[in-house]
Amino acid sequence: MKRTQISMMDKNIDIENVKLHGNYSGYFNKIFSKRKRKNYERVFQKHNIQDKRPLLWINNPQYYFSKSELNEDDRINSKNINVFVSGCSTDFAKIFSENNFKTYKASKEAVLYSKTKHFEKKSIKELIRYGRRNGYVIELPYSIENKVKLELFKPECAHGKEPQLKYFFNDQFIPGTRLFVFIESSGDWAGAILTAKIDHAHVRTDLLLRRKDAPKGVMELLIYLIFNKLKSEGMKSWSLGDVPYIVYNSRIFSKEFFINFTGRKLRFAYNYLGLYNFKNKFNPTWYDSYICINSKFTIITLLKISYISNLVDLIFFKIKKLLFIQRN
Repeated sequence: MKRTQISMMDKNIDIENVKLHGNYSGYFNKIFSKRKRKNYERVFQKHNIQDKRPLLWINNPQYYFSKSELNEDDRINSKNINVFVSGCSTDFAKIFSENNFKTYKASKEAVLYSKTKHFEKKSIKELIRYGRRNGYVIELPYSIENKVKLELFKPECAHGKEPQLKYFFNDQFIPGTRLFVFIESSGDWAGAILTAKIDHAHVRTDLLLRRKDAPKGVMELLIYLIFNKLKSEGMKSWSLGDVPYIVYNSRIFSKEFFINFTGRKLRFAYNYLGLYNFKNKFNPTWYDSYICINSKFTIITLLKISYISNLVDLIFFKIKKLLFIQRN
């Protein structure tokens, strides 16, 4: 099978041994600031969700809006549009709550800090050593060619040929994001991490990708080297992103309890626990993350969001797969 490979012109951008040719994120951040809301807001018209009002989906508002901007946004209090917010921090959830939104803890965010020791475990150090034996890590500048390469790499990754979740995170290499890739000696890509600069000191992870047959230590080495690179640039915190359904202290039979309980029952379709265990090995600080909605939250609402985000397609795909395995 033909694999995604690094081009000859990019082989001199080893993030450990060669100084990067400029700070790509700094240059593109000026462009991205004008477009960022387009990429993190999605408007679904009523014919898509069979509702009287369109749905505005905002993801991670704390990264793309100031509190004053959010309070001044007329759409927040509009009665002509449904607003659904995912990946919302506690502080921003309070703002939405003050604007009569319903708020529910639905996930937790893993954050690494530059002053915290995240790679001291013996098991982590061993995996990083494994990674070094099998390849090296580079940062690729934004270009259409590298954007296409990332898209070609996705089907080679674990779950890459399954229906992919949408809109809970950015999954495209766009101006303002940074792409780090683990390259094997053969030139094949074995793993990739896409990050986005929130401001001068804070970074967020958009994508974590690992090839299905990648050797041990690929993702651990990627995170270790990216962390050190970002730290040298003045980064104070790096979010590894959210893990859904790991809120266990909700009031029993509440809607918040229902959201998390239902999600945990869908582990066969979305392995939230595997994602949690992977991120937790780096000793992150975990923060509550909310979903907020300006209308009544019902089972119908949950189904609509699941349909729009491709979760329904993923569930049916996994069920068909399980049934096929059982028959054979």
